[in-house]
Amino acid sequence: MSDLGLNKLLFDLRDFYGGFISKFNINIREDFSADEIMVRGFKTPIEQILLNVIHNAVDAVLEKEHKTIEIKTYSDNEYGIIEIKDNGPGISDDIAERIFDPFFTTKEIGKGVGLGLSLVRSYINECQGAMEFKSTPGNTSFILKFKRAKV
Repeated sequence: MSDLGLNKLLFDLRDFYGGFISKFNINIREDFSADEIMVRGFKTPIEQILLNVIHNAVDAVLEKEHKTIEIKTYSDNEYGIIEIKDNGPGISDDIAERIFDPFFTTKEIGKGVGLGLSLVRSYINECQGAMEFKSTPGNTSFILKFKRAKV
């Protein structure tokens, strides 16, 4: 594991996620911490986590008239945190417990195989982080937590 800056990771990934966000006319709001938040982790798995969650947010808002995704960085005493929020339909209670199961998907055939969030959970564990999500109709947030680096 190495020390990584959360804001830098997101800035470096803009070329990847910015393209498909602008392609679908999605309003992106970024609220990054004024100070860089250093965390412990593995760069490639964290990039995969971010791209998977952002891609899911894009899929969630595609049918909305006003599409919005918010990406925020902040920290507490133990974790550097990235919160990715969308204004899609939300995750219903009847599937909420299954969204991290391998091969579970709500996407139509050919659009997803149900491995994204399963891999996200695996990568979060590999980085000794934590993850939670909150969802109501029209508002879903994934909160991704990574252990802060000792400064």
